[in-house]
Amino acid sequence: MKRPGITTQLFLAVLAIVAAAVGALAVATHQSFQRGFIGYLNDQAVARMDAVLPRLAVAFAARGSWDFLRGRPEVWFDLIGVAPGRGPVPTTPNATERGIIESDLLGAGRRLTLLDAQRQRVIGFPQIEAGSVQREIVVDGRTAGWLAIAPLETATDAASLRFGREQLQASLGMAALALVAAALLAWWVARTLLAPVREVARATHRLAGGAYDTRVEPRGHDEVAQLAQDFNRLALALERTEQMRRDHMADISHELRTPLAVLNVQVQSALRGDVEPLLSLGKGLQ
Repeated sequence: MKRPGITTQLFLAVLAIVAAAVGALAVATHQSFQRGFIGYLNDQAVARMDAVLPRLAVAFAARGSWDFLRGRPEVWFDLIGVAPGRGPVPTTPNATERGIIESDLLGAGRRLTLLDAQRQRVIGFPQIEAGSVQREIVVDGRTAGWLAIAPLETATDAASLRFGREQLQASLGMAALALVAAALLAWWVARTLLAPVREVARATHRLAGGAYDTRVEPRGHDEVAQLAQDFNRLALALERTEQMRRDHMADISHELRTPLAVLNVQVQSALRGDVEPLLSLGKGLQ
């Protein structure tokens, strides 16, 4: 199996680095958004709770106790400004309260819990969790009760989930666009940076085939340009060596041409039976 060229390897390396960076950034952004979004919802819920406190204080001052709210979720939700919601009405008071609360756990009003002065639950969300935010209800300078709100750990209603999905899709879309742009940029960088290297490789192939006049134009002042200059010096040295070899062979051929011609004449004469030229040649050699 043929291994990918250096251009493809560099392209894949750059693309992998960019993809890893984009993926890590997308995950970090999504997690940060989730934490920020949940924190925003909790802040809004606390603001909603603070707005309810004066109403509860006025209602307690008018009646002197919380008995008017016990087992009456419709009065409770009307007091804090929460619509009971739709659906079948349960038969028992406790079931009614649970059904109304469970119909919309994300709503700030539906996560509120009213406690009396002894911190005993009166009505509202059935659990007081460790991270609940609590506000004191003060009437005529004394503590009439406490209002608590359960913290929101994750979005569960349709609107929030849809908003989260839209944000995730937007993040994934931006990540995909970033990867496409990174792929194009990586391909362009790979081809641009390696173009001089490929030129030197092609020139080396021609030089190995005997084209000693091959030269490479250096571009810039980096290591690749230095490689091109070294290649040109090597090619020039090989060209000069080849020229010297040819000149030397030409000189040898010129020097041997006359003696060889005379020897050829004598040999031809001897082959014809005329030994006089050979005797003359022998005396000349003595």
